[in-house]
Amino acid sequence: MFCSTFIGYANIKKSNMDNEKERSYSVATAYAEDLKKDFAYGINVSEKIKYEIVANDGKVDDFDSYAKKLLLQYIGRIDIAPDGIVTDTYPNWTENESRSDLSTSADIGRIEEYARKKRKPVLYGPVSFAGLGKGVSVLNPVFLEDQSGEERFWGYVIVIIKTPDVYKNTLKMIRSFGYNYSLNSTINPVSDKSKRVEYYGPEKETLRDPVGCTINIGGCHWNLNIEPENGWSTDVASNYLTFGCIISLFWIIGIIMFLRLLEQKKKLRSMAYTDTLTGILNRAGFIHEMHKLIKKDPAAGLTAVMLDLDDFKLVNDIYGHAVGDMALNDMARYLLDSFPGESVIGRTGGDEFSLLIPGRSPEECESLIQDITKETRSFDANSKTKVTYTMSAGFVDYPGQAGDITSLMIKADEALYAAKMEGKHKAMHFTESMSLMKRESLGFSAKSIAAGVPGAFFIYEAYGEKKILFANDSMIKLFGCEDMNDFLDYTGGSFRGIVYKDDLDRVEKSIKEQIDSQKDDRNKGYKDDFAEYRIMRKDGKIKHVIDMGRLVRDEHHGLIFFVFIRIDERNTSGRI
Repeated sequence: MFCSTFIGYANIKKSNMDNEKERSYSVATAYAEDLKKDFAYGINVSEKIKYEIVANDGKVDDFDSYAKKLLLQYIGRIDIAPDGIVTDTYPNWTENESRSDLSTSADIGRIEEYARKKRKPVLYGPVSFAGLGKGVSVLNPVFLEDQSGEERFWGYVIVIIKTPDVYKNTLKMIRSFGYNYSLNSTINPVSDKSKRVEYYGPEKETLRDPVGCTINIGGCHWNLNIEPENGWSTDVASNYLTFGCIISLFWIIGIIMFLRLLEQKKKLRSMAYTDTLTGILNRAGFIHEMHKLIKKDPAAGLTAVMLDLDDFKLVNDIYGHAVGDMALNDMARYLLDSFPGESVIGRTGGDEFSLLIPGRSPEECESLIQDITKETRSFDANSKTKVTYTMSAGFVDYPGQAGDITSLMIKADEALYAAKMEGKHKAMHFTESMSLMKRESLGFSAKSIAAGVPGAFFIYEAYGEKKILFANDSMIKLFGCEDMNDFLDYTGGSFRGIVYKDDLDRVEKSIKEQIDSQKDDRNKGYKDDFAEYRIMRKDGKIKHVIDMGRLVRDEHHGLIFFVFIRIDERNTSGRI
């Protein structure tokens, strides 16, 4: 009896720990793939520069402009080095730096030789770089062909990836899940010695019993190990031991508990791979299923898709996060209903969803994806609020356009951002030119755009009380107000509070007549108006202004006016 209890205890303890370790391994694998993707971007940048050098027989015209297009936030510098001597760099050298021979150290000399011999880009670092701090260098050898077809070594393209910038978000996410971690690297491809690059855990200790994943990129081995901050849990096993001892005379309970454990293990595994909000696969689950699918038949074709909800932050800001969650659930259900049953579907980020479509031709997949992203979705958030949204997608074919999982996800991601750059609410099939796009181009906030508008600008509803929805700093200062709250308080939060009271009726009538006189043009999508009127500042001063407005339909607010106004310098008397 006691023997069966302790055997059950041992089995449960082992099964519980195995389950936790399996889940943790999936987490480590998912984020190691993210790390590989970020380093792969640096290699991809070096390949683009290399292509230009080869295409122009050893020259890069307007190097600064070309390199600027490729510079991501975590890429610190791009150099070209004919014969190993750095001649051009972007951003430009500072007064305290100078161009240098790459072969000044023994390590660099051996790495150069390795890269030339292998004829492929290699990584070196993290090491210290003047003016940049710690970084990982991509060293990509360039060979040119002469007229006889013989290849000759030209030099190197060097891309310096800043650390820890390149992986700080990845490591931050691992910490947020309650894990300690250790990130190690062989530093360069000519050495097997591994060094610790980043560590988070008990001081003056190492991880005791971690699980991990190793990625190989640029000739270097990067190893990510993780373990729970509080160690591997054995609560289930301990509870079973106590319970088993209490009723040890009833040995059959041990068998029942063991069977329950098997069911629990299955449920826990499902939980580890399931997004708690939408009920579909989470990032770890999607990566796991993608590995399984490709490993099962590496030659079988499939299409990878990345989608996200357009202007998701705006949905959250306008309706609240609870409604934002409803939108994500609606999108998940729509994807499940719209794609073939054998598709793998997961929520891999905040509003980002990823899909794999096996067993269909690229043409079939493209038609399906285009049809789905053309839809404008809507749902009832409550009895009074109907929310509409659209989605964008990027997709890539395997193995035709990408030969491995890392490049597959990178290219789907680049195609998604190309769709965003094209105006959203569409799907884009990956092309090589998309790798040149910088996702920072999408990183403008309403605040930064408003600050860059040259003049006073505001937005108001075209109906009802004509509520002011937005005003930039120039508009607020024009009225002598301290901030947005002060401006709304002074104007009553309405366009009618902006126009001087004696001019209001005339101005509203004029704007209405101008708008009504313009034909509805669906291709144009807007109507313009022009008005002159007076305003009264908060200090009592009256100014004469010129108003240039545009009426548009917004999916969240309905008909709204975008308006620029400027002081009319021709009229300083304040009279109309």
